[in-house]
Amino acid sequence: MFIIQVMHLAPDEKIILTVYHHYMPFVITVLQLCLVGLPFYILVYFLVPVLSFKTLVWANLFISVILLFAIIYSALIYWLDKLVITHKRVLFIDWKFLTVKIESEALLADIQDVVSVQNGILSFLPSLHFGTLIIKTSAHSSNVEFPQAPRPDILRKFITRIMDI
Repeated sequence: MFIIQVMHLAPDEKIILTVYHHYMPFVITVLQLCLVGLPFYILVYFLVPVLSFKTLVWANLFISVILLFAIIYSALIYWLDKLVITHKRVLFIDWKFLTVKIESEALLADIQDVVSVQNGILSFLPSLHFGTLIIKTSAHSSNVEFPQAPRPDILRKFITRIMDI
């Protein structure tokens, strides 16, 4: 049975915003996985004259199932990551594997600086408007870094606005 731990909030703590990764890096990851699987399909194609029809069907099915499992695993890891903003703190839940997650948090009172980093000249396009959100605290070891954040400049402004409240 697969159980996901629920993050613990203080009794009076309320979630203001939950942010997930931008979809475009995931699309790129799926395309990369398909490119990795492509040589195996090509190999099976060249083995058509040598192998029986039943063996070809099983080989293609095996490659497809392995590729599908890799895409599902990547999707689970990718979409379980989230940035949760409450009225007291910012919490980033980063799943490294399905069994390992790292939680980093910063209290709003401890935040010194919020930085948004966007790469590329085409970042003004909605499908490419993502970057990294870095929340720096007074203790350098507890910085929160949220990669592949959608519209990191808007998130930066939002966090700085709720810090002032």
